[in-house]
Order: sequence, then C-alpha cells, then structure tokens
Amino acid sequence: MDLQPATADQLEAIEATANNYCEMWSAIGPPYPCAFAGTRIDIDALDFIEYEAGHHPQGLPGAALIWGNVIAKSELLDWLISDAGELMLGSTRYPSLLIWPMARVLELSHTSTPESGKFYWLLEEVVTKCLIQGGFAEEEDLKLLSLLGPERSQGYCESVVTLLRQHRGDEL
Repeated sequence: MDLQPATADQLEAIEATANNYCEMWSAIGPPYPCAFAGTRIDIDALDFIEYEAGHHPQGLPGAALIWGNVIAKSELLDWLISDAGELMLGSTRYPSLLIWPMARVLELSHTSTPESGKFYWLLEEVVTKCLIQGGFAEEEDLKLLSLLGPERSQGYCESVVTLLRQHRGDEL
C-alpha cells in the first residue's frame, strides 16, 4: 500500500468535518466551548458526544477524523492518503510510524471497555505507541505527552500499569 501526503482537498474535507462538529456542538447546548481545531478539548467533546449525545454528525468516519486531527496538529505525524483512499496519520520520513484513525476508532467502538472516555483512552494508547515506537527527540516526546493534559486518569496508561503490577508484582 502506497502512502502519499494528503492533498489540499482532503485536508479541506477534514476542516469541513470539524465545521460540521462545531454546528452540532453548538446545537446540543454544550457544557463547555469547543472549536474542533485539533486540540485536547476535542477529545473531551468526542467523549461527551459518544456518551451523552449518542451519535456523531458524520458517524464513526467523522469521529475518526476529529480524533486524528488532534494528533496531526501536534505536527509530529502528517495526514497521509493510502492508494485505497483511506486517511491515515504517519510519517514519510524517519522515524516511520503509521496510525489508521478509522480502524482505531472502529476497534474501540466495538469494545465494551472503557464504557466512557473512549476517545481519551484511544489517545493515551496511541501516544504510548508513539513514545515506544516513534524514536522522536525528547522535545517531541514532551509534545506528545502534552496531548494527554496534566490530569491523571484511570485510562489506558493506568490500566497497563495496574495489569503489569498484578501479573509481575509491585516492582514496576
């Protein structure tokens, strides 16, 4: 499968999806402002929409683009297009890394755990993958970690540590 940088038209389609989410967000009487501009608050809004509103304006494909755009705005991974027409996040240079937002969101939507906070869980999972496999410089690692925000959660990262402690003992 060949990957090329996303075209201007494809990037505009992502922006159009963000605009669609903005319209839906303002229509539901949101609990906080969100511009769907590729920031951490977008993740919280996706989780709110998933758990409270019950549907995404463009279904899971739209949710995948909003979620992926948070990572893309970190400028560590770029939007790429596959020869099959799928938008992915990755690098055409070293270090190479590939994330398929639609596949990740689809996997999580058909998984019973976590019940809420699924998009944050997914963000933690992918940031962890990037830290382990990405080979980024220290300042880039810090940029990735900043996507998670300052709060500790009982999300993916805490679950991994808890599971490892259960199976390996407390020496972690």
